[in-house]
Amino acid sequence: LRDLKQYAGAERAYQQLLALQPRNTEALTGLATVAYLTDRPAEAEAHVKKAVEAGGESRELYAPLAFRLLASGKFRESISYYQKAIKLQPTGNDYYNLA
Repeated sequence: LRDLKQYAGAERAYQQLLALQPRNTEALTGLATVAYLTDRPAEAEAHVKKAVEAGGESRELYAPLAFRLLASGKFRESISYYQKAIKLQPTGNDYYNLA
């Protein structure tokens, strides 16, 4: 749904998943992605904060979020998350995508 730009439906699906699994970091970063794509950065950052609280700070949390933002044209936001991912665990792919 997110990739089809059906953001309201994607948001509902993520919320339903979180009702079943409140600490699901993929759902939280999915909500963050939707919030960024709908120009709600403060809300997006709150979702990322919850994801970090639920699963810890890791490359596995930041890099997929960074890639989704990159693929969606949210370049500034993507840069921030690639930098965080690289700081925790540098990989060639992350450096490539950051560039």
